[in-house]
Amino acid sequence: METPRAPTRRPDVAAGRVAALTILAHPDPVWVGGRVLLRDLGAGRVAEVSRLAPCFLLPNGDARPLADAYLSRQPWRLEPRSESRLRLIPGALELEVDGRSPGRALDLEPGALERGVVIRLGERVALLLHAYPAVPHSALAALGLVGRSAALDLVRQEILRAATSEVPVLVRGETGTGKELVARAIHEHGSRRGGPWVVVNMAAIPVHLAAAEFFGVERGAFTGATSRRGGFFQQAQGGTLFLDEIGETPAEVQTLLLRALESGEVQRVGAAASSRVDVRIISATDADLEAKVSNGEFRAPLLHRLAGFEITLPPLRNRRDDLGLLLYHFLVEELRTVGDAARMGPRQHGEEPWIGASLVTGLAAYDWPGNVRELRNVARRLVAANPGPEPARLPATLLRSETMLPQAETVAGFAIHRRKPSEITDAEIMAALEAHSWDRKATARSLGMARSSLYLRLESMTGVKKAAELSRREIEDTLRGHGRNLPAAAAELRVSVAGLEQRMRKLGCDAPVTVDRASSSRDLED
Repeated sequence: METPRAPTRRPDVAAGRVAALTILAHPDPVWVGGRVLLRDLGAGRVAEVSRLAPCFLLPNGDARPLADAYLSRQPWRLEPRSESRLRLIPGALELEVDGRSPGRALDLEPGALERGVVIRLGERVALLLHAYPAVPHSALAALGLVGRSAALDLVRQEILRAATSEVPVLVRGETGTGKELVARAIHEHGSRRGGPWVVVNMAAIPVHLAAAEFFGVERGAFTGATSRRGGFFQQAQGGTLFLDEIGETPAEVQTLLLRALESGEVQRVGAAASSRVDVRIISATDADLEAKVSNGEFRAPLLHRLAGFEITLPPLRNRRDDLGLLLYHFLVEELRTVGDAARMGPRQHGEEPWIGASLVTGLAAYDWPGNVRELRNVARRLVAANPGPEPARLPATLLRSETMLPQAETVAGFAIHRRKPSEITDAEIMAALEAHSWDRKATARSLGMARSSLYLRLESMTGVKKAAELSRREIEDTLRGHGRNLPAAAAELRVSVAGLEQRMRKLGCDAPVTVDRASSSRDLED
């Protein structure tokens, strides 16, 4: 009697979401940003991907398959498995998943779709396998923002909602997420679009000049005031005043602002009376204003006045499917400045694309703490470092910097989900070291942290040894205790097999009787 099979469930995505593939890199930039929803997986059926199928909906509205002559017609497949997992089965083409070549069927971990899985097809195409709303949003205008992710579409919806009202808007988000772009879009799509747009960096306003800068001065109000002039509020009359870095506003300036917002009136320095102003306020911050209120650093009434409507921008790591579109957009912009925008166009048959898939997958694996601004800076440096038509390479100095990938050799194998070292406990590190037979590179990759960060943490942890610190006597005693079985001795000493072998060779130790060559070679490769 045949054993009944476990029931097949939908892939591991949140309710109302399905698996999707988005094109991050393609020899023809027209394809970048194309997306297909893999609804078959949600119905328990296999999804196949090849040169000829499925059709991706491209940013220009066309629906086309990948259609690159160097991709195989033989598909690779995604199968829904039990326990809400997905299995990826490679085909004939070289395929890399999150920096690793599976070579055989690969079961994706639960939660993989929510994080996003980077898939490279040869050196031509890069895809992101990720979760996406089962019912996509209605088509929205770009509003000056680059990207087609669900997270960005939600921001566009909020922009249009905010634009129809006159209440103050507070735009929140990490540094580099595009808060000023969003504020400008609200202004340009609202009733004040024909009025002035005035930008003020609140962190740059000296306290002693704040009243004059915001409200203006009368002639003779103080030494040097030789004429009557308006401040930021008067300059923005009938339009929008954008207060950037509002969280950095000094306490004295907060008081001035609150009074103006509550009364709708301002008084020039030296004037006998105040005057009404008609200004819409939009502010932005990457600070936790509620925490600042609790600490007495920001006035609660001012926060309430500013936050009539709030928009929170997603970090780039939460809209990873936009990375390809953003990268290509910034590269074209930079190339135009040097008169070479054609370099991003499709190549002749047989030519490698200027931006290769492995370069893009390396960038897609990074978590971008500086967000879109950091990506733009990387695009600028890519153009500067690759002046010719040859396939672009990331500069080694860029890869090793604190704001980019930690080491050049880990670009392809970089963990897709980066974590801050401070978020990882000592207990997690010890468990990961043990699970990976004390191999430090594999441990760092599994934890989503750079090896350099792991090494620094290990320096301060007890119970962790370096193979280079082991004495000959310690090694020989441990080997004897395990019948000269190298893997068993390495496990007791808490070092990798490869590291122990290397130390033994350096000390001139006798060769062990039992060596797990597979484990040893795997550690060396890692």
